[in-house]
Amino acid sequence: MSPVEQEIRRRVIADEPIRLKDLGEHAVLAQAEALVHSRMFGDVVAALAADWADLDDPDGASALIADGLKGNPDRLVLAHAIGALAENPPPDLRRFVQALEVRSRDTSSDPLARIEAVAGLMRLALLDSRWARFALASVVMLEDVEGPWANAMLCRLAALAYEQFHDSEAVQLLEKLASGEGVSEAAFQRGMVSFGQALEGATFNAVADGLHEAARWFQTSEEAAEDRRDARLYRLLTDALSSLARHGEPPTAAVMEELRTTAVVRALWDRPRPGAKWLQPPPEAELDWILLIENMTSAVSRGRSCTGTDAAVVLADAVRLYRSIRGVMRGASSAAKPSVQAGLVLVHGMLGAVERWASGGGLPTDAAAMLQTNITTIASSLGAPPGKSLRTTWPGPATSKASCWPV
Repeated sequence: MSPVEQEIRRRVIADEPIRLKDLGEHAVLAQAEALVHSRMFGDVVAALAADWADLDDPDGASALIADGLKGNPDRLVLAHAIGALAENPPPDLRRFVQALEVRSRDTSSDPLARIEAVAGLMRLALLDSRWARFALASVVMLEDVEGPWANAMLCRLAALAYEQFHDSEAVQLLEKLASGEGVSEAAFQRGMVSFGQALEGATFNAVADGLHEAARWFQTSEEAAEDRRDARLYRLLTDALSSLARHGEPPTAAVMEELRTTAVVRALWDRPRPGAKWLQPPPEAELDWILLIENMTSAVSRGRSCTGTDAAVVLADAVRLYRSIRGVMRGASSAAKPSVQAGLVLVHGMLGAVERWASGGGLPTDAAAMLQTNITTIASSLGAPPGKSLRTTWPGPATSKASCWPV
């Protein structure tokens, strides 16, 4: 064990911080050959990255880190090192991107280490989009890895590649994986991609069609594994939202109760799916579930008097939920959310929220009437039928021709 490793070990045992000033930059670089293969490589990277601006030899530090990314045999150590770079990224990531790309293509390397290398490329691409093409190419190239954890991680990374960079090849990879042994996770992630695509629909019929497709993928995931309460939750949600988007029909009280119960049980008892902590949604994402469930429950309580306002607000809540639950950590404290625009849904949701406020009785009658006219005009310009207020109640049966949505 090198002197630097001994000092790191002593500090870990004593629960003391591991700082570069205590290790010594020159000592670290002098012992680089041993450190790049050490189980303490991640600690070394963290110390270097935290004090990068004050380094005497940043080129030497970059070379040490790049060599370790290419050659350290321990997957967890590799993940630690990548996390340290993401939390304190040096100004130039080029050498690290090149090293991780080499590691991801090294078929003699541990498949799990190759997965970590690809995950690292994705993290660096989130920090600097110049490296996105390297990350996307590496995801598609990894379909030869085997094993439940590796397959699940690959599926999540493929979905992330689409959600952050709209890479169509990643979607094709998910569909290919969904026809193999890893069908449950691949179908779930494909469903999540469809969920996001649906919310970007140009018409509300297109939104409904996309949500229906997402529900189909979630059902496939649910049927392929007994423990997919998450797939069941999103199948229930996308089914309900699809009907709401197409016909303005809220879910029944029974469906709403099942959705609420499944959401609570999943949050309390289910472990996160396989994947690194940075891929998990932040804890506050659960708050968006609360708002969505509340507004859906409110729509259910109105029954056939459910209005365009109710539906618009619920669908806009679904966009906010999607962005939250599919967010990933870019670095130490910033989240990268999916690039879902959802202009039609969000604008109608905003109009619905304004209309709710205006109908609360706080405005003079003439001002409220003028505001309602303006809202109707804006909604019509987006494709709503002329003369229809956003608050027009839904017709109910799917066979009715009347609707306040653009179709």
